[in-house]
Amino acid sequence: MRTVSLSGAFNTGKSTVFNEVKNKTNGKFHYATDGGRAILEELGVTREKLSINDQKNLQMMILEHYLREEADARNENKDILSDSYMIETLAYGLPILGDYNIKLIHNLIEQRKDLLTVIKFPIIEEVKMNDDGLRDTDREYQKTIDRRIGEILYLHGIKPIELTKKDVQGRVEEVLLHILHDDIF
Repeated sequence: MRTVSLSGAFNTGKSTVFNEVKNKTNGKFHYATDGGRAILEELGVTREKLSINDQKNLQMMILEHYLREEADARNENKDILSDSYMIETLAYGLPILGDYNIKLIHNLIEQRKDLLTVIKFPIIEEVKMNDDGLRDTDREYQKTIDRRIGEILYLHGIKPIELTKKDVQGRVEEVLLHILHDDIF
């Protein structure tokens, strides 16, 4: 079972592209939604209401979400297309998770890296950030998360596929090209 992760900082278009690709691939994959957004929506919580301890717990809940998605994909005998992944969980959680949880997530990534393809969504400066109350809108924080993701990928020797298109349709086509036609499986 392989995982294709649409990876990048918040507000880079991952979920928009994920939903378009999901519609165009008609059940070919097990589709793992963005854990953070799903959990925040389920709990009815916005980012402003989260204490540091709540943020730590949220990151661990997100990790559990991705582990459940992997188990579901194994049961379905399907590869995973994931809107974010453990890499983002680690990038967001680095300042708050503590050594044990950071090592745990690094170990999980290391165990999976040979079956992981990362499609990296770069920040598009000219695109206005969408404030939905769940995600941050601070451009500097977005850059920090993007940098951390790059560092995590480098640390684990994961060479991402870098998207080059800036528009949604172009990005959808790029992702489809890679997941349906490249030899990544």
